[in-house]
Amino acid sequence: MTGWLWSFGDGGSSTEPNPVYQYNAAGNYTVGLVAYGPDGQDRAVVENAVHVLGPVGAISVTSNLGEASFRITGPGGTVLTGAGMSSGYVDRPAGSYTITWNPQTGYVAPPSQTFELTDGGSVAFDGTYAQLPGPDTTPPTVLSAVPANGSGNAEVQAIRLRISEQVRVTSGALIVQNQDGVVFSPAEVAIESESDGTIELVAGFTVALPDGYYSARLRDTVLDMQDNALDGDANGTEGGDFVLRFSVRPVRGDLNCDGEVNFDDINPFVTALVSREGYESRYPGCAWLNADCNDDGSVDFDDINPFVKCLVHSGCP
Repeated sequence: MTGWLWSFGDGGSSTEPNPVYQYNAAGNYTVGLVAYGPDGQDRAVVENAVHVLGPVGAISVTSNLGEASFRITGPGGTVLTGAGMSSGYVDRPAGSYTITWNPQTGYVAPPSQTFELTDGGSVAFDGTYAQLPGPDTTPPTVLSAVPANGSGNAEVQAIRLRISEQVRVTSGALIVQNQDGVVFSPAEVAIESESDGTIELVAGFTVALPDGYYSARLRDTVLDMQDNALDGDANGTEGGDFVLRFSVRPVRGDLNCDGEVNFDDINPFVTALVSREGYESRYPGCAWLNADCNDDGSVDFDDINPFVKCLVHSGCP
């Protein structure tokens, strides 16, 4: 070959066999060559043979989630994709870049971000995935009761149960009955919301309950707003009725809670004398102070002789 004609794709050319050429603008350039001589000519064209970078910078991407993934768009149709907690890109053309975070199950994806990359500079994208709260599986429980469990009371016209959270109470969820099995239905059941998020369930009766021994059973048909059933037995799992036992004007000397004072009360009296805890465990709902037969506010050996008198007279004076 005796002659060469180069075309560099930007309007520039050369007739040198091995030219050195400088581009003045970033871009992709097609290079062509025509070589000729006495025997004819040959031609070659290479599309996008030269890639000239303009001003460049670096991009970094961080996230708090190992399963994170993203898509970045930039100047000239640039698209970058990646995944994981850390990624980096160098020699990226200057310009505006926008990152879009892909959704991940159980998380709220970070918002999109847009940064301007300058020559020799860097931009840092950082995305924090927020975990979605799981379903509330904690069952509601009864925190306290008025009257108190095992208490003796001068009068009861309402039962108040403090419950750990908002609940739905259906008709018949609260059953109140005395020692003879007679059922007393509340005239009204109301729910009062408290400032600490708990509620008070109030079962009111038209008149005060008659004298006697009672059980109030709140059934585990009571559900919270997530349909978790009442944990009535307080074992940490849903299910189980809550049972409250109390008495109205208990009969002094009646330690087995049958409404009478007789020889069947001797063993319960001894149990009450030895241990209040043991008595209340064995006779739930009975009033321990029924053993206070001398009416001094305590149960001790000073109550033995008065208790015997109660037995003899079938009741305490």
